[in-house]
Amino acid sequence: MFVEGPDLPPGTVVRKRPRDGVQWRFDGRRLEGVRFERIKDGPDWLSFRDCDFVDSEFVDCRLDWYLGSPLPDPDAASRFTRCVFTRCDLRRVFARRVRFEDCTFDSCRWNAHFFAVDLVRNRFIGTVDSLSLWGREDEPGAPRNVIIGNDFSRADLLGMGLSAEVPVDDQLWPRDEHHVRVDRVPDRMRALRSRLEQDGSDPELLRWLEFYWVDLEPANVQSTKVVRLDDPLMDGTWRRMWRALIAVELPDG
Repeated sequence: MFVEGPDLPPGTVVRKRPRDGVQWRFDGRRLEGVRFERIKDGPDWLSFRDCDFVDSEFVDCRLDWYLGSPLPDPDAASRFTRCVFTRCDLRRVFARRVRFEDCTFDSCRWNAHFFAVDLVRNRFIGTVDSLSLWGREDEPGAPRNVIIGNDFSRADLLGMGLSAEVPVDDQLWPRDEHHVRVDRVPDRMRALRSRLEQDGSDPELLRWLEFYWVDLEPANVQSTKVVRLDDPLMDGTWRRMWRALIAVELPDG
């Protein structure tokens, strides 16, 4: 049974479930300057609804806590401002309608899909593996996500996914020979697919291209992408497909 969580003044360190075994519920609360450390069993005793986390730290935590908003309550999600996440596991986090602003993610584990998450001026440091960002949630009438000013320049991007018109030019990306900006992606896919269908020169590449054709669906379209050409999470055919798309010559306009 959940009870109302205690006051957690700045400087409080939360490491484990209270000795009396109670479960804490925080509803509409402001948690400022609190440090959550090495918590692996959060869902068993922590619940947050419509909370503001400010200048707080999360260190070595498994963040599968219910931070996001379940339908039909869009106001249940929490907000994070100037928070630091260090070596946290976000692989099972539910973050619908959550907002992260001026936060730092350092050496975290991802494999997360941010379908409806606002990201404003956050920093991503270290390996960022299998993070998918969406410019708009895949449902009729969904508002656009605010994704602006995020800094990935110190990140090692593996399996990065961008869909539904994430504003690529509003973020900072790694600047090296491996990461490339690819514009007019749908046009390139159409042109390459048409050529491969006509000349039959590379059936394997054509199959992969048809698999990625889902990117041309109206809800998922991403005109401009940032791609890591030597991405170790992807196989050789995927890497070859992107090199072929980059080489496509398109008419102006």
